[in-house]
Parts: sequence; C-alpha cells; structure tokens
Amino acid sequence: MIRRILMALALSLSVSLSLSVSFSSLADTFRVTSEVSLQGEVLGAPTLMIDKAEAERVMLADKYQFSVKVTPHDAAQVLVDFSLSGEGYETESQAIVDLDKAALLTFGDQTFSFLINRVGD
Repeated sequence: MIRRILMALALSLSVSLSLSVSFSSLADTFRVTSEVSLQGEVLGAPTLMIDKAEAERVMLADKYQFSVKVTPHDAAQVLVDFSLSGEGYETESQAIVDLDKAALLTFGDQTFSFLINRVGD
C-alpha cells in the first residue's frame, strides 16, 4: 500500500514537472515579424519562430542573408541581435526592443522593423 502511494506521488511529480518544463519551453519561443528595406526597397518581410538565444537565418531577395537572435532582457523587453549581409552590405547590430510593440530601426539606407511576441503567453 505504501509502495502504491509512493509510486502515485512519483507519477504525479513527474507529470507536473513535465508540464512546467513544456510551459517554460513555450515561454522561451518568440514570433518575430520583421521587414527589411534597403535604399527604400523592401527586401523581405519574414515572420520567424525563434527559440530563446538561437539565431534564425533567411535569404532575402535571393541576395541577402538576414539573421535574427532573441534573448529575454526582462519581463517586457528582449535583446535582438540581427545582421544583414550580401551585395557589399555587412550590418550587425543589437537593440533592446519592447515585446508586443513595433520597433523601427534605421541605419543609413537600411531600415529594419520588428514586432516581437512571446509565444504561449
């Protein structure tokens, strides 16, 4: 009888631990809606699902590589590391961006817009 109770408690603990891990994983995924422009021309507007601190890369206009990495900064903001390379352009930068609010960043003739949402909230 005691053995059954202990097994039931262990199973219950295992299930709750699995649930908390899976919810934690969802909270560490971000939906990044972006648009990249160069000299006023939109190169692309990819929407990416990005796991915390993992970089995602996409090709834009078949000539440029765009890379984005998102790391939580605090409860309302994230640190975004991003780069654009190709056709003589090499841009690498980072910015702290508010979650759920559009951000527009301009560097000379390059414009980057981001809307970042935490998935699972």
